[in-house]
This record gives sequence, C-alpha cells and structure tokens, in this order.
Amino acid sequence: MVKWILCIALLICGVDIAQAQTSWQEAKITQKAEIKIYHINITPFIYKEDNEVKGLEADIIRGFVKFVKKKYNIEVIPTFQEQESFGKVYQLMKGGYPGEFAASTFSVTEERKEEVVFSPVYMPDIEVLISSANLPILQDSNEVATSFKGVTAAVVPRSTGTANLQRIATYLPSLRYKKVKHFDDLTAAVATHTNHIAYIQLAEYLMTLKKGLKIKRQNLFQVNKAGRAIVLPKKSGWKEPIDAFFNSAEFKPWINELIKKYFGHDVKELIWKLSSSHNQNQQNLLLFTKEKEISELEIAKKQLEIERQTLLRNVSIVIVLAILLIAFFIFNRYQLQQKTNRLLQKKNEEILHQKQELIGKNEELQLQQEEILSQQNFIESKNTELERKNKEVADSIQAAQVIQKAILPFRERMAKHLKNFFVLYRPKDIVSGDFYWLHQRDNKVFLAIVDCTGHGVPGAFMSMIGYMILDKLVIVDRLNNPAEILNRCHASVMNVLEGNDNSGDYGMDVAFLMMERINEQQTRATFSGAKRPLLYVPAGTKSIQEVSGNRHSIGGVHKYKFHFSNHEVTLENGSLIYLSTDGFSDQNNAERKKYGKQRFKEMLKSITNQPLTKQKESLERALNDHMFGTVQRDDILLIGFRI
Repeated sequence: MVKWILCIALLICGVDIAQAQTSWQEAKITQKAEIKIYHINITPFIYKEDNEVKGLEADIIRGFVKFVKKKYNIEVIPTFQEQESFGKVYQLMKGGYPGEFAASTFSVTEERKEEVVFSPVYMPDIEVLISSANLPILQDSNEVATSFKGVTAAVVPRSTGTANLQRIATYLPSLRYKKVKHFDDLTAAVATHTNHIAYIQLAEYLMTLKKGLKIKRQNLFQVNKAGRAIVLPKKSGWKEPIDAFFNSAEFKPWINELIKKYFGHDVKELIWKLSSSHNQNQQNLLLFTKEKEISELEIAKKQLEIERQTLLRNVSIVIVLAILLIAFFIFNRYQLQQKTNRLLQKKNEEILHQKQELIGKNEELQLQQEEILSQQNFIESKNTELERKNKEVADSIQAAQVIQKAILPFRERMAKHLKNFFVLYRPKDIVSGDFYWLHQRDNKVFLAIVDCTGHGVPGAFMSMIGYMILDKLVIVDRLNNPAEILNRCHASVMNVLEGNDNSGDYGMDVAFLMMERINEQQTRATFSGAKRPLLYVPAGTKSIQEVSGNRHSIGGVHKYKFHFSNHEVTLENGSLIYLSTDGFSDQNNAERKKYGKQRFKEMLKSITNQPLTKQKESLERALNDHMFGTVQRDDILLIGFRI
C-alpha cells in the first residue's frame, strides 16, 4: 500500500515538473510563457562561454522570443539546459512536453519525423566523411576494404552519423566503432589518432581546416540531407509560432547574417552553393577550391610568423649590441678615470716634495713660488677635467638606470594581473642586480624575481641578460613549465658566458612562479626555485608555508649536471604569496648582525592580516629600524600579493 502511495506521489510531482513550461494555448491566454531548451555543447551552433549560452542556435531561440513578443505580444522567458549527450537530448524530445525545445544541430530525417516535430530548416545539411591524415583518399568505393582495413569510426550515439556509417560498413564488415559524447569530439578523435574516420558537418570541417588540424576529406560517401532545424515534441503546440517565425520575410536575410557571423562569409556562400548543386563533380570542385584557399591562407600565416620571429631576433641582436657598446663606453671611461687619478696622485706627491725643499731653500723662494703657482694651475686644470669625466661616467650610469627601470613591469601592468600587490624594491647603487619580471599568456600568469651576481653596473648587465633570456623562453618559445624554464635559463647563461675565464663568478638566484585559474575560487601555483623559496599564507590562516627551491644557482660554477624541479600548490582566493631575493634577510645592522631568514618569516606572519599597502609600510619601517647607523649592503627586492 505504501509503495502505491509513493508511486502516485512521484507521478503527481513528475506531472507538475513536466508542466513547468507553458503550452502555446496557455501563452496566448496569459500573454506570458516559460520555455525550456535542451542542448549539448557543439561549437559554434550552441555552446556555453563565461556562463552564457552562445552560438547560432542560441541566437535563433532569442530571435524567436523577440518575434513572439512583437507579433503576438507574448512575453517568453527561455531557459537553456545543457545535457550530457546528444542521445539524452533526443530522448527528452521523444517524450517531451509543450514548451520544450531542442537545439543541438539536429538533422531532419524521415525516421525522426515519426517521433518528433521539426521547425522549417534554417541551413543546408551536408555531412562529409573525414579521415586521419595517414589514410589515403579513396578513388572508388571498391578500395574501402583494402585501404580502410582496421579503421575505427567515431560516432555520437543516436546521431545521423550512425546511419551514414552503415554505407561504409557494407564494404567493410569489420568496421569498429568508438562512441563519443559530443560532436566536437569527432574531429578531435580523427585529428589525434591514426586509422580513424567520422562524419561531420561540412561547416564544421571547413572551420577545422582553418584551425590547422591535420585531417582529410574523402570525396566519396558525402551525404546531403534535408537540412538543420530546431526540434519540438510531438505534443507541442508551439509549431504555429515557430513556423511563422521561420517563414517570415525578415528571417532569411537575418539567418544568413547569423551564419556569416559564426562561420564566415566564405563558408556561408559555399554551403548554399553546394546545397543548390546536385552535380557531385561540381560539388567536389567547389570544395577543392575552398580547401586550396584555406591551405594558402595557412601558409601565409606561417610565413608571417617566420617574419615576426626574424624581426624579434634582429631586435634582440640590436639590443645586445647596444648593451655591449654601453659597457665598452663605461669601461673605457673607468679606465681613463683611473689613469687620471694615478697622474693626480703623482703630481700631489711632487708638490709635497717641492714644498719640503722650499723650507730649506729660502734663497730660492721666489723661483719656487712661481713653480708652485704653475703647479696649482695645472692641478686645477686636471681637477676640472676629472670632474668633467666623473660627470660623464655618472651620466652614463644614470642612463643605464633609466634603461633598467624601463624594462621592469610598470605598475598598471602589475595591477592588471596581480590585482592586490606591493613591490619593495631598493637597489644598493644607482643600477641594480635584482629585477622582477611578469608576463601573461592565455589563462596563465608568469612571475619571476631574480638576484644576479653582484650589484651596481656588473649586476645590472647580468640583469639585462636574464631579462632577455626569460623573454625568449616564455614569450618567444612559449614554455609553460617553470622547472624547464630554469633548466633552459641555466643553459642559456652558460652559453652566453662560455669562454669567459671568470664565468664561474656570474650567475642568478631565481624564484619562478606560474599561476593559472582552476575555477572561481581556486588557483594552481607551480613554482621552481634556484636557491630561492616560495613563501605563502593559505586563506583563513596566519601560517607561513615555505616551498624550498633547488640548492643550485643558475650559471656560476655549475655546468649541466643537475635539473630544477617543480612544486605545485593549490590556493584558495585570499591566500598570500611572497617572493624575495636575499637582500632583506642578509641586511646587517650597526653591530654587523643580519636580519635573518627566521626573523623575516616571523615579520611576514605578524602582518598577514594587514592590507598589502600597510604590509609594505611595516616592512620598510622594520628594515629602516634594523639598518639604522649602517649602510645597505646588497640590492633588496620583495613582492607580495593576494590571490
């Protein structure tokens, strides 16, 4: 008895749920309606992007809603509901209720007309057979058994592809099938595997060619169907407004503009030409012409990319030559200054000796005084020359400082990718051996802080080398793996310094971080370090976590006997990340005592609840208090930001 009561209750609930959508008769009475559209993701017909349903068929539904409002004064509220498979969508339509629709690029077939209702077709339906790049193009159907032996056919269950493949199965009884959920998976299966075939729509095939995927189109077994349409259940009364919308005077030019928007003008024109031609040879000729055009466009794109790479290489060479020229100029000025200083010191010694002789030789006072005046004039002249040369050297270093600041990521760029952040940057001299580097590509953000050997001019030159190497590896070579980037960076530094007897003295300590969004709440951080750690504070805690880097620098005395490793951390929104060089923790006070790594971590722990701007102020105040009465011993760089 209880079981019967439960069944009746579930049946009543099911009826209520099913009737949540509005029938056309009710809509005409109440002047409002709710409809539900079942679909799967199939680009560019209907798909979800940024939590919004987009695509050709999604726009058709929205156009239908506006049409009903304008013609019948009925307010229609559409709800898109994604399903796990094409078969599920079709099953819902077979037993569907009034107010339900399906938009999943349905082909109109006689068999389906027995089970569902179709709108008028909105575009031609031409399906072509594609194959993996390793399979030959068939010239005759008799070649199927030999050329396609052992192939696998990818198919979406309950789609027309199943019936299409039966034509090939008559020649190849041993044909194997691979079921996929979505139509987008058909192209992927053929492009990424050998000995695969599948039926896809002509428009999708042409879009795939434009993307550069390696597939072939078979001239044989092309299928021309009635067309593509929106699907309604048999019991739906919405056929009346749907037919009115599709048969309206403004529908045809409007749908042509939609097809052009999602497939391009050339594809739209080709599809309509093929659908109007019943000559197979003419159809193949049109397709061959379009394939050749797409192939030529792909070659032109590759040529443009080669030219861009060549330009980038030439610009890099010019920059390196400019840096070498500046280095030669600064070195030459330095040598000249040293020579002038030695000459000045020698002249001062001569003057002192002459003064001592004057004390013992009063009788020669007049002559000695004239000599002294002459020497003083000479010294003044040399001092003037020395001041001029010192100014030239200082101006050169100031120019180098401007160049170095120009390559650092500016604040607006940092704020765009890190949002809430601070940078504590204190060079020891005018120019610095520490620098930070930022780049964003796709959904990934790359951040590095680098401590080059030394400071001042030598460190600045190493920083220019490091910056160019990171640009090449991440921007030009498009590497994503932090450990691989550091390995390649090490090899590049060793190659740059090869042949230098002092190459073991030059190197870089690096903390490299790659971040990418997992979802709205989580970010994956992949870290690799060369003698530098990653410090982070998980959201909702005050615990400083440390991820140690490898105990090797980039460059230096090491050759190629080690590899850097990756460390991956998943962080919630609100987590804090800190990257720093060793300048802060190694700074000594007046008693020559370092600030220390542990004290540095405790300092960070004490300020985690502060806004990042306040954190920077607290860190600067702590550093100033610690180094009161002494001088800065190294370049200092610290970056903190909140996920």
